[in-house]
Amino acid sequence: MAGAQPGAGQRLGILGGTFDPVHQGHLHVARAAQTALSLDAVWLIPAAGPPHKPSQPRAPFADRLAMLELAVTGEPGLVACGIEAERPSPSYTIDLLAALRGRLGPGPELFFLLGADAFVEIGSWKAYALLPAQAHLVVFPRPPVAPQEVEAAIAAVFPAFRRRSGESVWTAAGVPGRIRLLAGPPLAVSSSQVRQRISAGLPVSDLLPAAVAAHIVAHGLYLAHPALTLPPASGYGTGRPAGGDDEP
Repeated sequence: MAGAQPGAGQRLGILGGTFDPVHQGHLHVARAAQTALSLDAVWLIPAAGPPHKPSQPRAPFADRLAMLELAVTGEPGLVACGIEAERPSPSYTIDLLAALRGRLGPGPELFFLLGADAFVEIGSWKAYALLPAQAHLVVFPRPPVAPQEVEAAIAAVFPAFRRRSGESVWTAAGVPGRIRLLAGPPLAVSSSQVRQRISAGLPVSDLLPAAVAAHIVAHGLYLAHPALTLPPASGYGTGRPAGGDDEP
C-alpha cells in the first residue's frame, strides 16, 4: 500500500467496492469527495469476498488490486489498499472499518463513501447500526435512487439522526459519526456495464484509465474471446462524468 499512514487530525476517505474493474467514475467520486470534504487522502479498497453479490467478482483479487494501483498512479491523495486480502471472507463493511481503526488507531477521522443505491440497502448490512460509531457515512448520488429515498432510508434505519438546519448533514447525540449527502451530477456508469462493453467488443477507453485498459488486454480479463482487443474510443462518450458502482 502506497502513501503515508494517516495520523492524528488527518481526514481519510474510504471507498470500497469490488472494482471489477475500477473505472473513471470511481476516480471521479474519490476526487470529488477529497475536494468537498477536505480529505487528506482517499483509500480505494477492493473487497475480497463481497457478501451482497449473487456471484463472486469476475477478476481475481490480485488483478483488481493491480488495476487500482495502476489507476491511482499520479493521482495525488488516492491510494490503493489491499487490506482485504488479509481478512477472511465475506468482506463486511463493519469488520473492515474495525480493522482499519485497529491498524490506524484513534487519530485519523474516517469518512466511508458509498453510493445512494448501496445506502438505501444498508439496513441489510451486518451491524449497520454501529457504522456511524466507526466512521462518517458519506453518500454520493447514484441513479436511479433519488435524494428523497436516501433521506427516507436515514429516517428508517438511523431514527436517532436529525438533519441539521439548512444542511445535507444528519447527526445524533452521542454518536461521533455524521451522515452526509454529497451534491453533484448523477453517476451512471457501473463496472458491470464496462464488463459488458468489453465482452461485446465495444469501446471503453473513455471509461477506463489507459493503464487499466492495457492490463485488461494483457491478462485477458472480461473478454468473450481470447483474441478480442479493446477498440479505440473514437465516436464514443457520455458527455458527463462516469461513476458509481453497482457493486458496493
